[in-house]
This record gives sequence, structure tokens and C-alpha cells, in this order.
Amino acid sequence: ADREDYLPGCVMVIGGIKEITASIERASISWAGIISTNPAFKLNGSAGPDSTHPFIALKGRVPCKVVGPVKKGELLVTSAHPGYACSATPSDSSNAVLGRALENFNGDFGVIEVKV
Repeated sequence: ADREDYLPGCVMVIGGIKEITASIERASISWAGIISTNPAFKLNGSAGPDSTHPFIALKGRVPCKVVGPVKKGELLVTSAHPGYACSATPSDSSNAVLGRALENFNGDFGVIEVKV
């Protein structure tokens, strides 16, 4: 994947050539998390540089790339658009939920605050 895919807010899954890669499947249960903008704790900080070992938000509020529309309070899952989340549907596995939207978004592609 392109380095662009690993910028803060990018939704990641376990797998690919490296340990994690940008998500490309809707409602994947292999989600790893969202690339953190400003991690409070840097676990495995000595594993490698941000370009090869980006920090994943484990808990808290984090900006997340989303495909709209998204309503505040909705559960989010990976989308078919690389590195983006989307609103969950009732048929999605509960194991696919990676966070909850903290704000509304009515556009096509954007970034919102998410609780993980």
C-alpha cells in the first residue's frame, strides 16, 4: 500500500504484506484500529519508525476517515474504500465494530472524531 494510506485517521486491518494494512473490505472482523494522530502512550515504540510501525489508537477519541453519511452515535465498521470507516448496519457482525461516531458527517469522504 501507498504511504498515503498510513496517515493519521486511516482505518487498518491485520494482514497484507506487513503486519497491518489499510482496510479494503466492508465490515471486516480483522480490523486493527485507526492510526493515531497524537498517541498518549507509544507501546512498542522501539519496534520501528512510524512509516513501518504506525501507532494505533487503542482507546479514547481519535480522528477517523469516514464515508458518509454518518450520524453521531452510530457504530462504525471498515468500508470498501481503502482506509475508511462507514456506518454499521444491523446485519454486520458485532465483532466488526471498530468505534462510535462522535459527530455527524453528511459528505462523501471526510474525517470525524470517533470513540474507540
